Amino acid sequence: MKVSDCMSKNVVSVSRGTPLSEIIRTFKDKNHHVLPVLDPNNKLVGMLDFEDVLKVFEPIDSETKQLLKSIPFIDQVTEQQLSTADLSPEMGFLVVADDIMSSKIVTVNPDDDINHAYNQMKVHDFQRLFVVEGEKLVGIICLFDIILALFKESGVI
Repeated sequence: MKVSDCMSKNVVSVSRGTPLSEIIRTFKDKNHHVLPVLDPNNKLVGMLDFEDVLKVFEPIDSETKQLLKSIPFIDQVTEQQLSTADLSPEMGFLVVADDIMSSKIVTVNPDDDINHAYNQMKVHDFQRLFVVEGEKLVGIICLFDIILALFKESGVI
């Protein structure tokens, strides 16, 4: 069975310049777990998952937190105040997809066998892969799509 037999063809995507406020709205309205990021030529250049968005709201990364713990005169209260700092409304427009996307993407071709797609998921520890022809995004396939297709093929469903 080929990837094209079980992939989803209607993929909601964002562009590199999509502002954070619109990304959050898209996640909320479309109820997707991952959004592909496309350049102006519709070439797949990255992906966003909801964790990428959440990282924007963590003003202090884990390395900085560790560093703060090693400074004797900074107590827990100060560290807690720093980690709950408010973000300004402008952040919704100043932070764009290109700033927070992951460029680590794994793709498959629509003509690839679903076993190849499944193996790629296992190797890269991804639940979803983007389906591309050349550099153009044509779909998305997730582990559930593969399982459902196999159940249908074997007559279970």
